Amino acid sequence: MRLLSGLVVAVASGAAMAGQASAATIIDRIDATVVSNAGSAFSFPIFRFYNLSTSGIDITRIRMSGGAPWDWVANGPIGSESENFNPSGGARTLIEGEERTTDGNNGCTAGITYNYTSFNTGDFSGFAVDPETASCGSAVVDVRPFLDNDRITITANFSDGGSLSGSDWTRELINSAGNANDYHNQRYRLTLERRYDVADPPPPSPSVPEPATWMAMLLGFGAIGQALRRAQKRAAQDTLQGNSLDKKLPN
Repeated sequence: MRLLSGLVVAVASGAAMAGQASAATIIDRIDATVVSNAGSAFSFPIFRFYNLSTSGIDITRIRMSGGAPWDWVANGPIGSESENFNPSGGARTLIEGEERTTDGNNGCTAGITYNYTSFNTGDFSGFAVDPETASCGSAVVDVRPFLDNDRITITANFSDGGSLSGSDWTRELINSAGNANDYHNQRYRLTLERRYDVADPPPPSPSVPEPATWMAMLLGFGAIGQALRRAQKRAAQDTLQGNSLDKKLPN
């Protein structure tokens, strides 16, 4: 009886601990904003990205796509009209698009993609980019209609394996008492978030079997087939022998 009581207490304690573990929630979160630089009226918008995830989760990749074709990403210091900067203590690598100090009009891409290292919680990064028309010339294109109609998508990958993607932008005023029609006072915001419990992480992606596993499976199937063939052969031989015996027996 004492043993049973102790077991009940242990199970209850384990359940309580499991409840505490499941209450610990992990958050993958990115906050994206778009503002205009000083003189472009959103024809050279600045995209900024803030890592608001649970501590220890880095952003590893960001892709901006949709809307207009994108000509070039500027390469200027933070706070400038052509800002493009690394997260604090980290580095960026451009893997889609073109990064330049001047506009070369060298063609467009469907999106701009950066890989990041050490894009930690609390850090932010960003870039200014030039939108173009479908012909990818040197036209002046205002991106606000694309943002108002949710046609620009942000996709982010995180160090815990999570991935978020969305395009539900909200226009807001930088100064609520300011002029709503002044583009200097306009800002677009997109927040993407995923939550999961420590005790119940997202299921892993299905993996491709190793070559040795495939070989073992094939050998197993071969052995089964061979056994079936032997059984069928024995059954046929038994049938033939039975028929011969029936013929030899007198009526």
